[in-house]
Amino acid sequence: MTKSPRRIKSVSLFLCLALLCHALPAFTGETTTDLTANTIADSKNQTPVSLDDQRPAVIALNDWASQRVLSWVIGRLLTQLKVPVVYQDIKVDDQWGAFRLGLLDVQIELWQGTNFKRYEQHVKKGFIVNAGKHIATAREEWWYPSYVKPMCPGLPDWKALLKCAKVFATEDSAGRGVYYSGQWNTKGGIRVRALNLDFNIKRLENDAALWQLLWQSMEERKPIIMINWTPNWTDTRLTGEFVEFPPYNDLCVTDASWGLNKTLPYDCGNPVSGWVKKVVSPRFKKNHSCAFKALQKVAFTTQMMSEAAALVITDKYTEQQAAIKWMEMFKTQWDEWLGDGC
Repeated sequence: MTKSPRRIKSVSLFLCLALLCHALPAFTGETTTDLTANTIADSKNQTPVSLDDQRPAVIALNDWASQRVLSWVIGRLLTQLKVPVVYQDIKVDDQWGAFRLGLLDVQIELWQGTNFKRYEQHVKKGFIVNAGKHIATAREEWWYPSYVKPMCPGLPDWKALLKCAKVFATEDSAGRGVYYSGQWNTKGGIRVRALNLDFNIKRLENDAALWQLLWQSMEERKPIIMINWTPNWTDTRLTGEFVEFPPYNDLCVTDASWGLNKTLPYDCGNPVSGWVKKVVSPRFKKNHSCAFKALQKVAFTTQMMSEAAALVITDKYTEQQAAIKWMEMFKTQWDEWLGDGC
């Protein structure tokens, strides 16, 4: 789903007001006494965000588990490098305006499938700086648990959905299948039209809502098709498959005449082995050159990212507790990233 001009203006207005008032608050989620004090701004002592070069580095917290846990990890590592940090809850689509306005400094988990075009634009215009790729490669795609496959013969081939969309219908979908997505802009609506799929798209608030719906569907053995990704906790804790759409090509995104549909783009799947990158603000690179070099060394594997999500989703740790547990599990790796410090 593309953003309307009104939506873009409203986001920009919000961020501009935050800048003018110096009142964009740091994330204040559940505190843990074991955490280093200056990595959290509590509700009584929030740290305002401004463009002052002396302000703490602002780390983006998006709305899926691995990104949030690993952002807390990076905050702890930056603190060890004497970089004060605060956290900002922000949706993926909204973070671009924040980077343009200089209100964010660190995004540790940027996925190609949902961010390719805007990443390229923002690097070119100098709003963000590439801090390198992770080892893990990513895939974001339509997904279903294994028990659903016999309900729609022909899966995982996407053409099976042309015949069995009604299997995924709900009481209020007027006979059309329902595909469950998050708030991330995965261009699902354009793909549905480009491939003539008889599906509605229902966006849920965050990944927690997705997993709750998935568990409920599994308990009742109801068919469900939804956004999922790898690395994720489902890699090791569940069995399921991605739908195989026509193979991704950059021209599928940029040239409507490419592919099966000659008038609409996105008539293909997402990248099967997409990149996952780290980006920072120019301000961060300038003011924290040593920490920037350390961030360039950070390289999450598939296991590291999957475990970060699983610690919260299935093991029920809080995000901050999961960050501490994760650092215990992968101490050798992050010790190497920090090196001798700054």
